[in-house]
Amino acid sequence: VGKSDDGPIHGRICRVEVTEDVADGGAGLFAGLEGGFGAVRYHSLAGTDLTYPVIPLARAARMDGTPGTVNMALKIDGLPHYGVQFHPESVGMERAGIRILDNFRGIAVD
Repeated sequence: VGKSDDGPIHGRICRVEVTEDVADGGAGLFAGLEGGFGAVRYHSLAGTDLTYPVIPLARAARMDGTPGTVNMALKIDGLPHYGVQFHPESVGMERAGIRILDNFRGIAVD
């Protein structure tokens, strides 16, 4: 974990692209959101230099428009451990947030 290249981001909406490996049959955290979604970003740190068993699941373009992306979600391979760089319960997430929380509930129950 290190400082985000974007610096502190609080309450700004951005487009998140899902990069999740769907080898699990698409039943992961972002099932049903494969086309991406809008998220309200609240962070000043970012997961950088991720190595196995950490797998990036989603990313967003940098807020300043320069090339590059920021990791927005990750999981630990083989375990139901996830981390996200946004608040899915935020009112700004609308239906995507509900979907993510529902998917997480399904993962946790299994």
